[in-house]
Amino acid sequence: MARMLLRWINGCVPEDVGSAQQQHAAGGTHAVPEFYHHLVLAIGHAFKGNHAEAQAEVKRAQATLEGGGMLEARYVFVEILERLNDETRQAAYLDVALEYARAYQRLEPWTSWAYAFEARHAPAGPARVRAAGIALKLDPQSQWLREIDQQTLQQARQWAGANRWPGKDSPRTPAKWNQA
Repeated sequence: MARMLLRWINGCVPEDVGSAQQQHAAGGTHAVPEFYHHLVLAIGHAFKGNHAEAQAEVKRAQATLEGGGMLEARYVFVEILERLNDETRQAAYLDVALEYARAYQRLEPWTSWAYAFEARHAPAGPARVRAAGIALKLDPQSQWLREIDQQTLQQARQWAGANRWPGKDSPRTPAKWNQA
């Protein structure tokens, strides 16, 4: 999905990418929602090597995230940042995406992609194993889960067997609705 979006964006990003403030000051209007506008600018700046400006546009895109649409904007956001990390070797993009995915887990704890993303990109350790365990319960067919190592998957299966998610209670008692 990110590759398709990037191909489309590559055809839309002008050679002389200006900042969002410059374009707003010029009285420009946007045919696309602000989230996508800022995300396109971030991609354009990143591919030109202007990483400080790209990361500023990433923050602007994050501030204008809204749900709905053909592609879920929150999911697109982390996929694009993952791809920018891969293409530019700038870890700051992945750091923002990982921080966002973790925050999104608290907002919508039933959404599997946020846990699978953390499982794929977090440093090795208990948080990564927990995220993989939850992702296995919510979406065992996740593409991001397919990309993690077998040792982490085995630990995640053990975690999932020993822990009752979303509840923090024991497996013998029903989970409480408000615990994640």
